[in-house]
Amino acid sequence: MASPPTATESVAREILAYLTKRPSASDTLDGILQWWLPRIRLEEATETVEQALVLLERRHLVDRIALAAGPVMYRRRELAADGPAA
Repeated sequence: MASPPTATESVAREILAYLTKRPSASDTLDGILQWWLPRIRLEEATETVEQALVLLERRHLVDRIALAAGPVMYRRRELAADGPAA
């Protein structure tokens, strides 16, 4: 059984993934710390949050509201007086 990656290995994978998506990217250590790693983590977090919202929508716990000229909004679904939606 393989041991979990070390923190160094995890960060190295993140940097390599960033460079794979953006082959012409280059930056200083400070730039990588400030821009690359937060961006990678934001992208991962965004995907996770999107998946969570889809799950909650499928479970009828949130409503997805498409606005005419703008982003999609999410809100808690109002429950019927007799209990949760089926």
